[in-house]
Amino acid sequence: MMLLLLPMITIGNSSSLFSQNEIKPALTNFYNTRLCGTERNKEILILIEIGSVSLKDSLYGFDFSVAYDPSMIKFETPIYINTLSEFFEWKDISFGLDYGKVKGYALANLPFGGNKPLIGFLGKYIHDCDVATPLVLEYLEFTDDFKKSVIASDTLWVKPNIVENPDYFYNISLEEEVFVFEKEDTKLFRAEIEYVSNASSEELGFEIRVDTDNYLIESIQPINSSFEILEQNVLQNGLNLKVKLNIELTDNIEFSILLRELRKDSNQTYKLDVVPLQLSECNCVSMYNGDFVEIKTVIDGQDTTVSAIDDKYYSNHIQVLTDDVYITIDNQSATTMKAVHLFNYEGKLVKSFTDIAQKRYSIDKSNLTPGVYFLNILMSDLEFVKKTVLIYN
Repeated sequence: MMLLLLPMITIGNSSSLFSQNEIKPALTNFYNTRLCGTERNKEILILIEIGSVSLKDSLYGFDFSVAYDPSMIKFETPIYINTLSEFFEWKDISFGLDYGKVKGYALANLPFGGNKPLIGFLGKYIHDCDVATPLVLEYLEFTDDFKKSVIASDTLWVKPNIVENPDYFYNISLEEEVFVFEKEDTKLFRAEIEYVSNASSEELGFEIRVDTDNYLIESIQPINSSFEILEQNVLQNGLNLKVKLNIELTDNIEFSILLRELRKDSNQTYKLDVVPLQLSECNCVSMYNGDFVEIKTVIDGQDTTVSAIDDKYYSNHIQVLTDDVYITIDNQSATTMKAVHLFNYEGKLVKSFTDIAQKRYSIDKSNLTPGVYFLNILMSDLEFVKKTVLIYN
């Protein structure tokens, strides 16, 4: 049997209801519902109160119905102890007869009284965010001997409080502050995740952003087994990753980023950013920080990785056409296409193609929704050509 210590509750005058002709029932939530705490902190205890009842009030029984949103709250336990219904011979609360409703009753051969709630029921707030949800007392009816008029009660809004836990955070840091590309084409960056949580394993999201006209993120590799890549998406300006941390294995969570330089421009400095993301807008991470590294190119005065080509050359020699079925890239330049990436307006990769041999290449657009898309074409000389595509149908 569950032991609940409920307060003695008084509504209005502390005297009994005997001298009153009207009562206004009230729904109350006994617990201070919180998110990001323990399961106990997500519990909701709803009490139906009418104030202090005297034996002269002749309360032999009652029944009720409370409506709620079952996608936000799940009720499953009746509460009789420390309520007036505890002393009634017959009582019951049902949670499954009508969807989104709690219905119950209590009935006795003798009248009962006291300064306690009539009855209660226990549940849990099951939504992930701090969204307010209403509970409505649809009706509260008494036996004929209880001659009181019932005034409609106010709606009870349950809204949990997000509780920040200062020991729940993650931080991603890069080992170096500056990386210099000299004659080499690739650099290996080492990164580390500092993570503190009550959970033994957790999914995190972050993006690695860089100027993709000048650099290509070739790979992301875990350095130890405590880091697992669950999902990886190509963006216009880098990569988006979802990873799983197995903190039980080690506190030292490391991974590497292999970056390739696509061209060498003099007097240019770029940045590679690692940006932690919240996987949920209410995941209660109280602190999450990223890091960046400066990337510099050193020109030796003679060698260049890629020969520079005027952007107007590709603008004039690569055309993009659309019809009812295909997006067609017509390449009339002297170089071949190495890869084609199609992004939506949010910068998410929609389609990707590599090792394209033909000069005219078609992309099926039948499963694309209308809107603006962006083509990012990597040529065999490692130049990028960007085109905008508008799809109407």
